[in-house]
Amino acid sequence: MTRQETAPKIIYRQKMELILRYIELLELCRSEFYDPFFTDMELRCLEEIGELLRYNHNHDPHTGRFTSGDSVNTVDKSVKSDIIKTGSDDVAEIIELGKFDTQPLEIEFGKLKTDELIVTNERIEHIKSRHPEDFNLFEKYSLSVVVEPDFIIKDEKNINTVFMVKKLENTNLNLVVKIILETDEKDLKNSVMTFYRIRERNLKKLVDRNKTLYKSE
Repeated sequence: MTRQETAPKIIYRQKMELILRYIELLELCRSEFYDPFFTDMELRCLEEIGELLRYNHNHDPHTGRFTSGDSVNTVDKSVKSDIIKTGSDDVAEIIELGKFDTQPLEIEFGKLKTDELIVTNERIEHIKSRHPEDFNLFEKYSLSVVVEPDFIIKDEKNINTVFMVKKLENTNLNLVVKIILETDEKDLKNSVMTFYRIRERNLKKLVDRNKTLYKSE
């Protein structure tokens, strides 16, 4: 017999589904099909995602964890690994991916709240489903991209968002990061939005159309 979902879990699931739909729209807005018409759509999506996250009653501000509402399990946030492990459907794990040099970003954005970067299992599942051919690279190189990026590029289309790019021999890796400023809500941290490979010609377009905040020697 299928276990019946509780009301908090249903609300949580519906919120996460809405957030995923908004993120899909954001990815369309920053794709090769971008049109100025999408500008208002991007801002609306970001606002709606912020509202959904702000009023998540299953967020514990002391631990930084999200639960589905009826689970008493917790997640050890001390896990630090390049190897990303997804958790159960009942708990949204928050994994500390690593720490990065905030100075190049603070020159542009102002003081960041923290130098920590986190990734949730929901974002991991997003990468696995939307960029399945890139997930092994995410597991292997994510920490390297954070600690030793070759480029940090400001996303001019989205508020407080940057591209952390790592060049490999045959490709480039693009980690899209939402940064959190000192003036933002106290419980938020810099977080991974998505990850994918980017061709050299597309990296050149990214550099040409946006502001480079850091470039390795």
